Amino acid sequence: MLQTNLKKPHLFSKLLVFVLLLFNTNLSAQKKQIDSLKQLLLLEISDSAKVDNLMSISRLYQSINIDSVLKYSKKTAVFSESTNGYRLAEAYNNMGACHFYQANLDSANYYYQGALDALDKNNDSIIKSFVYCNMALMYGNLLDKEKEIAYYLKAISQVESNDKEVCTIYYNLSRTYMNSGFEEKGLEYLIKAYESSKKSKTEIVFDYATSNLASYALDNSDIEMFHEYMQRVDSLCALDGNPSSCYSLNYLNGSYHAEQRQFENALENYRKANTIAKEMSFVEDIMETTAMIARMEYALGKKRKAVKTFAVFDSLYQFHPDPTLGMKNFNLWAEYEASLGNYNTAYNVRLKWEALKDSVLAKEKREILIDSEKKYETEKKERAIAEQQVTIKEQELDLAQKQRQIAIWVGLGGILALLLGASFWTNKERQKRKEQEIVSLKSRQEVVRLEALVSGEEKERVRLAQDLHDGINGDLSVIKFKIDGVDKRKLPKVTHEGLDQALKMLDNAIDQVRRISHNLAPPSLQNFNLTEAIKQYASKMQSTHSVQIDFETFGDMPHFSSDQATALYRIVQELLNNIIKHAEAKETLIQLNHTEEHTELVIEDDGKGFDTKISKNGIGLQNIASRVAFLKGNLNIESSGEGSTFTITLPKNS
Repeated sequence: MLQTNLKKPHLFSKLLVFVLLLFNTNLSAQKKQIDSLKQLLLLEISDSAKVDNLMSISRLYQSINIDSVLKYSKKTAVFSESTNGYRLAEAYNNMGACHFYQANLDSANYYYQGALDALDKNNDSIIKSFVYCNMALMYGNLLDKEKEIAYYLKAISQVESNDKEVCTIYYNLSRTYMNSGFEEKGLEYLIKAYESSKKSKTEIVFDYATSNLASYALDNSDIEMFHEYMQRVDSLCALDGNPSSCYSLNYLNGSYHAEQRQFENALENYRKANTIAKEMSFVEDIMETTAMIARMEYALGKKRKAVKTFAVFDSLYQFHPDPTLGMKNFNLWAEYEASLGNYNTAYNVRLKWEALKDSVLAKEKREILIDSEKKYETEKKERAIAEQQVTIKEQELDLAQKQRQIAIWVGLGGILALLLGASFWTNKERQKRKEQEIVSLKSRQEVVRLEALVSGEEKERVRLAQDLHDGINGDLSVIKFKIDGVDKRKLPKVTHEGLDQALKMLDNAIDQVRRISHNLAPPSLQNFNLTEAIKQYASKMQSTHSVQIDFETFGDMPHFSSDQATALYRIVQELLNNIIKHAEAKETLIQLNHTEEHTELVIEDDGKGFDTKISKNGIGLQNIASRVAFLKGNLNIESSGEGSTFTITLPKNS
């Protein structure tokens, strides 16, 4: 039987929230207003007037083009930084919302925090409520439902009596409950959003609420209610050509036709919705419609085309991972690949789905971080205690030895020889025991040292990654948008060209800092599991270097602690870097094999090989050996002129 999995079409996309929602119902009127305001910017007007005009342009672009919103919000921030704290907070919030809608969560968080900092000195309940709302959206994307709801409630507390402002928050909170499986609670807040936006004439929220009430009706097979709300969506799209309304119209019609098994019509509507989403630069909507297009293609028997479309979805997902969309579609994609006999691809896609299914929530991740910190402090104390124990034990043994020598010399002459012989034997045995105890203590100390070393090194990597990303990268971004906000028309051509070159250099610097930050603390290792982290790193190295890298894994991966998984990942990272830099290899194979007795990591290359006796003294192999020792494993290296093989074997309980 054909499996299309068409139930519950999910229209509950994230709502872009700005500080002040000023929308015209007529798209052409919006464009005319934008053109008029741009003309005013050419006049010699005050900075405060320029700030107001720039922000108005930014707001008017909200339902037309996100990139333009970002552009004019940047310009607003430049002119308001020293003149208007409220506008600065609003501009930062808008910039954060743009980055969020384009799935750049780290940049979004940076600007949201900037908005809150600006509001510390210039408090405004309306602006603050929408910053809180936007932060809730961000935490929702990170699967931290506790923080998501908490920030929504903070937002509501700021503007609860204001229908115009609170309707947006009601809508977003309804989305949270709906997507979490609490449909009754979600419907309650969705109706609140519908009623309050209708009362306050907040058109965009009314549009979104109407679209989602239609989606809810379709999900629950209430066709009469569905058509009732769809008439409103249709009229909004036909009235002013608003992209958001037209997107909803086509998406919902696609979902309706899919429910009726009218797959050709559904495919046509989803393609129209996809085109609109691309025009608006709404990444999540692009991904959502791409996945629905793949489903319709498969339902129409275009199986090979469907898997190719899912590959497009995956390419978007690599740059903009969305766990909700991944959970909805990866398992289905794996089924499609399997139906075509592409079992290897199906297996790999299934692994992605399993990784998402088994991933912990952000709250759990915080608890892990806290536990890691406690573990590090405990290890530090244990190491100090072990060192003290060694010192005390040596002192006790030295004291005992002196006491024995005194007893021997004060003995009687006849018994002296006997005691001397006995003492010699006793001293030898005790010395042997002393040495054994010292060796044992030093062995335990070495284990503690290695664990502390690995933990401390990773902690420092994370700290450096955060400093690079949050500090340097943030400063570079601020410098970039300040330069970008300079009116180039007033500058000589040479200076103009110099600014363009500076912007390109800043873009390169930002990209390099971000790559270094992610290399120091890979998000894939934090967000998924060891297998997915290695797979993503291998794929990245293959895409940037002329070497074929294949990754295979067999068996069920045992439970690795965060430190163990990190150590294994760093071993792979170090070996791949060495192969690319020195081996001149064309092909490399990574195998991660799990059995009941042990875990085996094998990395092979067809490079020129090396002298293992000499190279073992190198820093790279020494680091690898230290990490293998930390894992209580064994390292075997084989190398010749035809390539090298590194085999790391770990016991099951390592």
